Amino acid sequence: MTLAFTLGNATADTDEDGNRKIALLERCLGIWREMLNRQPSNAGELQRRIARAEKTLSSVWVDKENYPQALEHAIQARDLDREMLARNPSSPSAQMDLAFDIGAVGWAYFRMRDYPKAVENMRQNVALRERVSAANSDDRHAIDRLAYALRDLARAEQLQGDRAAARRDLLTTVSLYGRLARSGPLVTQSLGRFALSAYEVGEIERKHGREVDACQW
Repeated sequence: MTLAFTLGNATADTDEDGNRKIALLERCLGIWREMLNRQPSNAGELQRRIARAEKTLSSVWVDKENYPQALEHAIQARDLDREMLARNPSSPSAQMDLAFDIGAVGWAYFRMRDYPKAVENMRQNVALRERVSAANSDDRHAIDRLAYALRDLARAEQLQGDRAAARRDLLTTVSLYGRLARSGPLVTQSLGRFALSAYEVGEIERKHGREVDACQW
């Protein structure tokens, strides 16, 4: 079934509507869940496989703009990864797996325009990423992913009407990207998000009548 999972990912370029990938992943999930019932001694590895498949399915459903389905799979992944983190609470990889899931839950709520639930989950995602980044202060990837999560949170806060929180989190986002930029070149995506975050701070300043500050941003 690992082969089927790999095949599901490999068909992405030729499976335009994602239906073949969904079918293969759901087949994997059915078999792995049956194995989990029969082989509880191998629960850790099987749960990791199931969680990974659930994450992938969530992403596929987001691409298909079916956000309730994406949310359902993200919640399944979150619950499994939460169990695994409870068994190994100091593991950075387990913390990041759970952070990714919570972020996916938040993003599904965001796309469904349920901004209070989006903000709630995105803040949990950020808190986990802050913990990992603080424990690995030289890890550029951890800092970059924290900045990514913070900007998404700020967008949700703005749409919820909380400009003060959005401004705070955008300023932190800009600070994190600036820190990365001073120590080496940013990848294209991060550079773009850095620029957009600075622009969005300027827009908030403009809406508060601080035109000079807005121009500087």
